[in-house]
Amino acid sequence: MNIFVNGGTGFLGNTLIQQPLERGYMVRALSRMKEKAQTVLKGLEVEVVEGDMQDIPGFAARLVGRDLLFHTAAYFREYFQPRDHWLMLEAVNVLGTVRLLEAAERAGVRRAVHTSSDGVIGVKADGSSGGC
Repeated sequence: MNIFVNGGTGFLGNTLIQQPLERGYMVRALSRMKEKAQTVLKGLEVEVVEGDMQDIPGFAARLVGRDLLFHTAAYFREYFQPRDHWLMLEAVNVLGTVRLLEAAERAGVRRAVHTSSDGVIGVKADGSSGGC
């Protein structure tokens, strides 16, 4: 099986990569920074694709030949920096995700698993979602 992991150098993506590799699957992982990928994925049989969720066409061709897409990339820095992050959240987490899934479909990817970071961050005191 050929897998594409979007967000492959992030906490979730990096952890997720381990099991498919153990099963002998071919893994291709997207990373915004090649240097980070070389460090985080060092020693793993992973093909690294340098790209960014704000430029899906820049790496869309690398989705061809993949059976499964794990989408784990997200913009979540608004929890660490006090400023308005809506434009970046929308560009990456909303529009980027839609464009990625459309590109995957055009590339013939048969299945996609989308993981949202919203629930991972936690809940507010009133019980509502901790995300945007």
